[in-house]
Amino acid sequence: MLEDEKLKVGWGGPGATGLCGGLVGIGPVTILIARNFRLSLMMLIMGVFALIFIPSGCTKKSGTLPISSGKTLELVVVVDRPEGGKKLPEAMAEVFQSPQPCLNQSEPRFDLLVIPDINFTKLFNTHHNLFLLKIFPDAEKEGITISRNVWAQPQVVIALTARNDSSANTLIRSNASALLKACYESETKKLALLFARKTPAAIAEGLLQKQGIALDLPECFYIAASGSDYFWLRCRDEEKETGLLTALFPFTDTAAFAAPALIQLCDSLVSAIIPGSRPGSYMTICREVPPQAQQSDINNQFAMELRGLWETQNDQMGGPFLAYLMPDPSRKHLLVQFAYVYHPNQPKRDLLMQMETIMRSVSFLSPESLVPSREGGGNVGG
Repeated sequence: MLEDEKLKVGWGGPGATGLCGGLVGIGPVTILIARNFRLSLMMLIMGVFALIFIPSGCTKKSGTLPISSGKTLELVVVVDRPEGGKKLPEAMAEVFQSPQPCLNQSEPRFDLLVIPDINFTKLFNTHHNLFLLKIFPDAEKEGITISRNVWAQPQVVIALTARNDSSANTLIRSNASALLKACYESETKKLALLFARKTPAAIAEGLLQKQGIALDLPECFYIAASGSDYFWLRCRDEEKETGLLTALFPFTDTAAFAAPALIQLCDSLVSAIIPGSRPGSYMTICREVPPQAQQSDINNQFAMELRGLWETQNDQMGGPFLAYLMPDPSRKHLLVQFAYVYHPNQPKRDLLMQMETIMRSVSFLSPESLVPSREGGGNVGG
């Protein structure tokens, strides 16, 4: 059983302070966990009395919480077992350390930082991704809860209670999609704080005037090329490059969201706009490893997601890409965003996560004033 947004606070342990050290609020009911400490009857009464007058349990108001910590795509796993130690159920690796799809080298979805319960102090409780794993044979109830912004913001706290590893594996596997989604959402919110309000003025003005959109981009990005209805934005140094292509089309047919149509659209865009490092070379979509398409949403709006590998015709360059196709709120136009990473022989997962965060920051400002000329899917000039 998975409960979302029910667990207000929990998991006391060393370093926990105030009423939140070891208190779990579930809806209107508050449960006191007193496994690692003793409380006098008077303290218990005072604690319950105080909680009655705290509407949100021990959860602090978001304005008072510190900014969360942690590396990109890192998950802190806190293990609580009667015998101690850091042993994980095998499903943890299956779900969270399975290979990230559509990278041209193997990298796990998440890096796991595993610590025993006794070491769970303030140093760790502000991490943006927390998984609290409790395996006790005499556990009264088994299940998973997901809460947000408990000790920091943005933050997701997943708490799993099981009587043995077999039950824990079942809970993790049966809720894998929801668990990954919660962690990825926390990841994008964390990264978004780094990019907010840093978009270079020339890019912000161009996107607004030509496409009616706004994006949060790091300051390193610049306009590499633009046309009447597209922008190619780049950020690069001596070792790596990330890029983003945005283009606007009339919305004439829902067939544009079909995977073959989206692959063809992306291929026609990048081959016409993004050159390789050698004369006559250009970017294309790699077909030997078929791109993966799936439905998604961005800011509660439908989007089609496409992941795959790009390569360069007449050159040796290549890497992963991520693309989104979505309608604007007026349903008159389609916006395609195509992001790519170039970092030869080096990890690319975190860079692609940064590009995903940038694309998910999109907001539509004035789509009704735009009349794009392109009829969709053809070669691009400019």
